[in-house]
Amino acid sequence: MYLPVDAAFLPTPMQLRVLHAVKGAGEADISALAASLFLTETGVRQHIGVLESAGLIESRADANNRPGRNRRVYLATAAADTYFPDNSPLQLWSLVRYLQQSHPEALAGWVDTWMEHRVGEVSTDFAGLSSVERAHAVAESASRRGAIVSVESATDEELALRIHHCPALTLARAEPAICEVERRIIERMEPGRTVTREAWKVEGSPYCHFRIAHPPGD
Repeated sequence: MYLPVDAAFLPTPMQLRVLHAVKGAGEADISALAASLFLTETGVRQHIGVLESAGLIESRADANNRPGRNRRVYLATAAADTYFPDNSPLQLWSLVRYLQQSHPEALAGWVDTWMEHRVGEVSTDFAGLSSVERAHAVAESASRRGAIVSVESATDEELALRIHHCPALTLARAEPAICEVERRIIERMEPGRTVTREAWKVEGSPYCHFRIAHPPGD
């Protein structure tokens, strides 16, 4: 997904109208936009200026401009796609379900390869850390990948992690085996401990909760 230059920017309803008008026109000048939106040219310029600053609109000189005139046309940037419908998650879900039914071995192989790649990166980054240090480092690393993970408790004997936001949730709902592979990978990162999933977003919980501890009697 493309993000605007200013990721915290929240356009007003009128700015969204202007953005939609620019996107729908392909490219347009101020006078054309003002006419289509029933706004003054001054008002359109103000909204265009805000959208340009946010990285959602860019301008260029009109190639068909007559000599002596400084006419510019405006067009939406790739970052503007963030503010338009995206059905990719539904299409991805449909693709995964199709593979699950028709080529389960291929899907299982892809899941293992994908997760192994992720754990390989983590294992390299956090080699030599204690379990407690690694738990906090994993949570911080996950946030850079779009997840929201908290360390609920961390001792030498037991760890508790919560995944409040999973960027692969749509995929996990289509193929829950992804979560089981993730659980097994966590166990490999914590040798000698068992990993128990006590809450699961796929089943409607507000977060996934993992408890990592030595087996009873150890």
